[in-house]
Amino acid sequence: MLRYREIVNTLIKHGFGYFLDQSKMDNVNIITKSRGERIRLVCEELGPTFIKLGQIASTRQDIIPLDIINELENLQDHVSPICYQQVEHVINTEFSMDLSKIFHSFEEFPMASASIGQVHRARLHSGQWVAVKIQRPNITEIIDVDLEILSDLALLSERRTDWGKFYHFTDLVNEFSNSLRNELNYLQEARNTEKAKENLQNKGFSIMIPSIHWEYTSKRVLVMDLLNGSKISETTNGEDIAKEIIEVIFHMILFDGFFHADPHPGNLILIDNQTIGLIDFGMVGRISEKLQQELINVMIGLMRRNTKTIVKAIQNIGVLPDSIDLKRFYQDVDALRDKYYEIPFSEISLSESIRDLFTISKRHGVVMPSEFLLLAKALITLEGLVETIAPNINIVQIAEPIGKKYFMKKYCPDKIITKVVDQSLEYGQVILEIPLLTRDILQKAKDGKINLQITIPKLDVFLRKLDRISNRLSFSIIMLSFSIIMVGLIIGSSIGGRRQTLLWELPAIEIGFVVAAILFLWLITAIFRSGRF
Repeated sequence: MLRYREIVNTLIKHGFGYFLDQSKMDNVNIITKSRGERIRLVCEELGPTFIKLGQIASTRQDIIPLDIINELENLQDHVSPICYQQVEHVINTEFSMDLSKIFHSFEEFPMASASIGQVHRARLHSGQWVAVKIQRPNITEIIDVDLEILSDLALLSERRTDWGKFYHFTDLVNEFSNSLRNELNYLQEARNTEKAKENLQNKGFSIMIPSIHWEYTSKRVLVMDLLNGSKISETTNGEDIAKEIIEVIFHMILFDGFFHADPHPGNLILIDNQTIGLIDFGMVGRISEKLQQELINVMIGLMRRNTKTIVKAIQNIGVLPDSIDLKRFYQDVDALRDKYYEIPFSEISLSESIRDLFTISKRHGVVMPSEFLLLAKALITLEGLVETIAPNINIVQIAEPIGKKYFMKKYCPDKIITKVVDQSLEYGQVILEIPLLTRDILQKAKDGKINLQITIPKLDVFLRKLDRISNRLSFSIIMLSFSIIMVGLIIGSSIGGRRQTLLWELPAIEIGFVVAAILFLWLITAIFRSGRF
């Protein structure tokens, strides 16, 4: 409850009281900073969960405005390190042994410290220098409480705001929760590191990924080889280093379908003037073969100026709302296509093209999958890194031959033949099953076990209209019949002269008229009472 109050007070403090209560007006004097800056300050004040939330939210360019994203990218994840006694306690608890039995030496002051954990330099008894990543005590419990509160706030925003409902905030929080819980599990990060190392092995890249020491790794402690080097920004060989990084990341994306999703300068180490160390695989992206194919289709559509191909690819990548205006959507894609058709690869800004795509998606309510968003984040981060160490290098120009290589591999004769054979086997199996399925259907028909269900959209509306029509028709027929009967009686009476037919000593015509009038009034009342006239 105290944490809930702290979060609410922080939101109100930075001018987001309306988020919780639309009738509440915040103090106008508070609103002196931009909304992006205020959101960043909220995240930094509320700690680890909200800092990570801001970092992940900065990848959601399909729904979050650019001014907010720019601020969230500047989130500071620097906190005071935990003391050495707490570090010892975590290691002793995880491995049921004293720290000195695992490490020959252990530096008390961390190399780096962040909201979830910190990294220490240490040396094993074998003499191997290692980096030891220690998770903060009780951080899992703190984050679990915050995630529960975030779920409540997301539900509240969906109920009270149109934008919360439109963007399905509860789904976004669930996605964020899964991502953050994966980051809290250092075993998952260790597996990611090992997989990336295996994928890039013997590929000819000047890249180094640390080996994991599994015997000293758990959910809360990660021990890996120490990569000694300098900051990537200190290189004197910027262009070659930038090309190598671009080639590695694009190889991971296109050929492995598994890539480092946060290649910022802090996660790259310059081991020597040619070798690059890649660390911190807590945030990785996976790209399916289907998504790879659709991204290629977007590129093909742009090159051929085929809007239909681009739109179809975007439809297959994202989720289009039922209310989308396809005519306007096509017009916007046309404009995007024309913008990039005449531009040489060497002049295309990768981040600008991605943001243009997100702008169109956001305008038309297209929701992109998380795997595509992580890919976009990785590419934009990569472009920012390249601009820092080699401003004259264009990512798209360097990546073009890698894309061609992938295209040739994907559509080489062997691959096409293999795909045709696989599909032939699949369809062949279906054809072989047709006689059995047909016999089964015929047997069920013979036994009377086939039920036909027909659903007609808006059938109740149609039936109500039909009911009204039938009532009006009945009314018209009754009026006509009544008129004919009355005319007949009057004419009959005229032909018969003054002699009247008596019934119970009363004139029959008058009795018939009264009875018919009563029945007529009863029927009209029943029709109008039904509300279906």
